[in-house]
Amino acid sequence: MERRELRLFLAATAMIAAVATTAHAVDDSLADVDAALRSRDYVRAATLLEPCAEDGDAEAQYRLATLYRSGRGVPAEPARAFQWMLRAAAGGHTDGAYSVAVMYERGIGVIADAGAARKWFETAAAAGHTMARARLDSPSGFEIASAPVPA
Repeated sequence: MERRELRLFLAATAMIAAVATTAHAVDDSLADVDAALRSRDYVRAATLLEPCAEDGDAEAQYRLATLYRSGRGVPAEPARAFQWMLRAAAGGHTDGAYSVAVMYERGIGVIADAGAARKWFETAAAAGHTMARARLDSPSGFEIASAPVPA
């Protein structure tokens, strides 16, 4: 192997190792989150989720959004819940996409928007979310809130 090829190989190997280590750390953090949730220590769960969510982990973003939506371990902040849920959905989280659709539909943390709700129901349904598919296929469809829920 030439010197340049060797350097590229070593750099690629280091990057793969870093990604694997990060993924393992996130898995460990989520296991700790599960333990905190089982013991109803929502403050600890939120504290553990925040850095993983900030680093772009869609599952952590989804779970943190549910805490902000319910006000467990953090203040109930619908707008913040919506932002985290949107990030999870954009990161490919199917339940996050469904939740974003419902939040748009009901005006939770965001102004109600039928077009955006439909888009996210379609995204979730395309990813196999059965409830999203059922909502789209229902004769009554879905209803948009008459007024947004205060954020």
